[in-house]
Amino acid sequence: MSAASSATCDLLVLHEEAIEKLYRTFADRFEADRDFWLALVAEEARHVAWLRALAQSPPPGVRAAEERLRGQAIRTSLEFIGRETAKAASPAATRLGALSVAQDIESSMIERKYFEVLDADPVERQRLLRQIVADTQAHFARVRERLQAVRGVAGGAGPAR
Repeated sequence: MSAASSATCDLLVLHEEAIEKLYRTFADRFEADRDFWLALVAEEARHVAWLRALAQSPPPGVRAAEERLRGQAIRTSLEFIGRETAKAASPAATRLGALSVAQDIESSMIERKYFEVLDADPVERQRLLRQIVADTQAHFARVRERLQAVRGVAGGAGPAR
């Protein structure tokens, strides 16, 4: 595996692990949404396993022109997720805040096309990367739907904590 390929795969694994940790923190913090967050945790863990498998198979290529830009975006996102994980454990954290953060993370991954930086020649590798992208899009939709529902409750019954 080239240094760029390895570094990119490593960053993507770290990113998915960080999201998994954040969502687990949300699950521990917000009992009303525990099952929701744990379902996302399980899917993020699956993404980590798939990315590790991709890293172990014949190396995926990295689109060199995009690697540097996306690599920096992933590192910036990792820093943001780390800060949000620390905030999530505080008493000031809210359900709305958690859902808003998750929506921003999932949206950013879709908009910045994080996983498209990896070239995937073999059919199985293409399938896994497409599934991760589809899961990320589904995560965004589920988080957005939950956020709208919680906002509706919060709008009529005081703050949702």
